[in-house]
Amino acid sequence: MKKFHFRLQRVLDTRRNWEDRLKQAFASAERIAMREEERLVTYMEEQESTQGQLVRARQISIDPVIENRFVTYFTQLAEWIKHQERAVEHTKEAAERKRQELIRCSQDRKALEKLREKALVRYRLEQDREEIKELDEIGRNGFIRSARSAH
Repeated sequence: MKKFHFRLQRVLDTRRNWEDRLKQAFASAERIAMREEERLVTYMEEQESTQGQLVRARQISIDPVIENRFVTYFTQLAEWIKHQERAVEHTKEAAERKRQELIRCSQDRKALEKLREKALVRYRLEQDREEIKELDEIGRNGFIRSARSAH
């Protein structure tokens, strides 16, 4: 009996390897997006804290120079937040592109695996037919020998 050989096995192996690399790239892109989101949350919390400090300082009649520093820092935080929101958006978009690429690669791999399974089924059917043919031949030869020896 000849061994099963899928003619697209190298392509399938390459797709599996590529899919593994894309999984790693997607995971990395998601980690980066998560870090950027965490940084944004940190800036927003700092802005909220600074705003609370400014309100409390105004209640106790703060020095105008210090108040100006609070306002300047608060404005700077607002700029950082805007910048960070854009960074979060870009990293999320990059992660989504990686996810889409991974999905396409997985679909390609699954299609090749289905082709492989169909080829394996055809191979097994052919092997079964050959085995039946051999058994029929053995049975026919045995019948002929027994018929000859009976005469």
